[in-house]
Amino acid sequence: MTSGRSSTNNSIDGIQPYQGTREASYGGSRAEAIAAARQRQTTSSSLLDISAVSQGTFCSLLLLRIISTIEVAFSKFLPGGFMWQAGAVATVYANYTTDSFVQFGLTGLGDALGVFIGHVSLYAFRRHVLRGRNDVMQAVEVGFVLAAASFVSGSIWQPALNLAR
Repeated sequence: MTSGRSSTNNSIDGIQPYQGTREASYGGSRAEAIAAARQRQTTSSSLLDISAVSQGTFCSLLLLRIISTIEVAFSKFLPGGFMWQAGAVATVYANYTTDSFVQFGLTGLGDALGVFIGHVSLYAFRRHVLRGRNDVMQAVEVGFVLAAASFVSGSIWQPALNLAR
């Protein structure tokens, strides 16, 4: 059974251990320090890197929640709203009325496409321009879930408005 430690270069899984005094101030072993550094690198998934905020406090958790809400709101309001309106305009030019199922579906589809494209492009921008660390496949998965929810909300808007009249 191997421990993951290379006998020739004293590294764990190919990562060289820190040789300075930081290990002593960390209060743990080298493996724990390396694992903590890896965890900090892989868990930064929001647009802004707020690693300076201590984890676990109420303010830091609230800040993380606000940032992720702003990211989702960006994809819903800007590109999602634009594509919802584009779907509504397309149904008007195709001579569908506001009480047809085609109009409901096309506006919902436009909203879903806008949210998906907006969310994935936000994370692509973050990855390539801001040099952030994020998982593209996770952004696509989250974008798909947000798009599915936006399809429902974009489709139900006009029938709810017609019912209220």
